Amino acid sequence: MEVLLADDDDLLASLLSFRLKKGGYNVHHSSNGKEVKEYLKTTQPDIIVSDIMMPYFSRNRID
Repeated sequence: MEVLLADDDDLLASLLSFRLKKGGYNVHHSSNGKEVKEYLKTTQPDIIVSDIMMPYFSRNRID
């Protein structure tokens, strides 16, 4: 299962990524909305785990 982890907090993202990978998931980490947008152009993850306040990203849109 492909997981997109979108979070600008590197420590939290590392922890979540570690646990997800240990659980057998393939994890891609993006640290801002622009990276998320570029990733979604080429890949369709099964699930997105997202911070709601990060650079170039808000609850309503990706800049």
